[in-house]
Amino acid sequence: MIFLAGKALSAAQHDTSLSKKKIRPLYISIKDFENFKPEIKTFDTSLFNLNFINPISKNNLSFQDLGLPGTPIKILNIESYKKTGFDLGFNNMNHWFYDIKNSNDKIIYAPTPYTDLNFSQGEKELIFIEAKHTQNINKRLNAGIDYRRIKTNNYLFYNFDNQTYDRVRIPNIYNLKLFSSYHSKNDKFYLLNNLILNKSTLRETGGLKYPEMFDTTSGKLRAFENNLSNATNKINQYSFEIKSYYRIGNYEYFTQKKDSNKTDTSSFDFTPKKYIYHCINLSINKYTYYDPNADTPYYNTTFFGKTNADSIVLKEMNNRAGIAFNLKNIIFKTNAELSNIGVFNRFYGQQYFYNLSLNSNILYNLPLRNLIIKTGVNAVYYTAGYNKNDFLIKAHLKIKIKTQTSFFAEIFSQKHKPEFVQSTYYSNHAIWNQTLDKTNRNGFSSIVFFERFKTKMSVNICHFSNYILYYKNTAPQGIDFNYLNTDIENKTNFKKVFFVNRIVYQKTSKTYNVPEFSLNGQVYFESFLFKKNMFAQIGFAYNWNSNFYADLYVPYIRQFVWQNHIKTGNYPYLGVFIRATIQTVNLFLKFEHINQGMLKSTYYSTYLYPNVPRFYSFGINWRLFY
Repeated sequence: MIFLAGKALSAAQHDTSLSKKKIRPLYISIKDFENFKPEIKTFDTSLFNLNFINPISKNNLSFQDLGLPGTPIKILNIESYKKTGFDLGFNNMNHWFYDIKNSNDKIIYAPTPYTDLNFSQGEKELIFIEAKHTQNINKRLNAGIDYRRIKTNNYLFYNFDNQTYDRVRIPNIYNLKLFSSYHSKNDKFYLLNNLILNKSTLRETGGLKYPEMFDTTSGKLRAFENNLSNATNKINQYSFEIKSYYRIGNYEYFTQKKDSNKTDTSSFDFTPKKYIYHCINLSINKYTYYDPNADTPYYNTTFFGKTNADSIVLKEMNNRAGIAFNLKNIIFKTNAELSNIGVFNRFYGQQYFYNLSLNSNILYNLPLRNLIIKTGVNAVYYTAGYNKNDFLIKAHLKIKIKTQTSFFAEIFSQKHKPEFVQSTYYSNHAIWNQTLDKTNRNGFSSIVFFERFKTKMSVNICHFSNYILYYKNTAPQGIDFNYLNTDIENKTNFKKVFFVNRIVYQKTSKTYNVPEFSLNGQVYFESFLFKKNMFAQIGFAYNWNSNFYADLYVPYIRQFVWQNHIKTGNYPYLGVFIRATIQTVNLFLKFEHINQGMLKSTYYSTYLYPNVPRFYSFGINWRLFY
């Protein structure tokens, strides 16, 4: 017998005729699985946001990068709370990597082998390849592979050592993930495995050396001198994880009559009342800055005339074990985690740390006739180790009324130690060794969703104490401030014309810089064409944020740093697109930044890093069933 979650999936699994059909794979997220929620999902095959490569763009959020896909990202709002535990501090490339902590794991059922291919290509040899293949090896074992490749050549900077400027790859990223899941015949035991390899090579330019030349020059074909001629930041990540679950509960057989004397079991419904689980995660992270020229006009060199091994290596082993109970309308989960951490830098050698933490979570569901109430509390506390006495407490309430309106509210409080490199940083070009007080985050957030009007409204109010900021010429320092974020999202339509908008208003009490207003959205027309053999959308996308003191990017510390001298923003980016579906194939053609040259020339993503000029790209998404 095979079972994932719920009678519907169970019935699908036990219908032997399905093995002869080409069907879409089903999955349940590991988060739902751990919360005893039998919510079956399918992989997204919609056209919406197909044409966006950047993962932040898909969510209609404003962000900074270095003007090209595959470069460091800073989202232009402030996280209310952050992940607990040891944090080395190099997180600006995380959005382009597979998560080495596997927070987005899935248990997949694919009776038909399934392949999903994404390919995009654009000017300056922009290449984006994304491929997934998964299939059931047998009735209880699934395996698969995810692969991603991103690269694009330089389009703006020219003074690179011994290289043709238009053949220099600025970002060059490889991601690989191998995964499998197995469950026992009686559906009580589950085993999940993941192996992840992330590799990034980012050619650092240091930005424009003379930005005033860019600001006063028009036209598309422009090339300007940059600050760094042969500097590179490299990231290599490797992780391996094993998760195992043993579930305890009752099951019920569902039988069908074969003839007058015999019956045959067709499926069963297993209802777990509790489970115990164990997870071990091993990872190695290496961050290297390389500059054989040691461009001294751009920065000072402390130890060597060149930088050929300015690196930090992080090794972690996380061991977590826990138990969960499903008590009618109450779910209780608790676990303990032991982490062993090693950090190596050539200037201060090897350092070892550990963490011991406790995590408890209580969820309460109260289903009524026309009302569903869900509430819960989650608490994480570090009892010993590097992050001793760190904690995060969250309490939430969710109310849903007749499937038309839902309300969510959360209060939270967190105390955490600063990122490791905010306290200790030794390199050829920057040094600090300081003791920083812990950061405190306290706040409230709420969301109201009106399903009938497809509108979501949210508000987030936070107070931060000793929030650590990076600076260009000094060590990181802590600041105190208040933060307000309000957000309205809406999707509406007039017949076949759709409007998708997101408006954000933000305000800080002082020092921390965010754009006060931002607007992102799309307007498109959709319809069936060619005797309903093609479904197509044609429209335009836009994003804008008000001007503000956007952070600088400093390559040799790999961070966005605070500044209050140069403002960027107040520039709209407009693009047009065509998206279409023919059976299992999605296609798009897109022209970005079509308004280039119509307004001012100072279109910076990050100061000294202009956004891309007008360019085109096209792509295909092809789903294969064997």
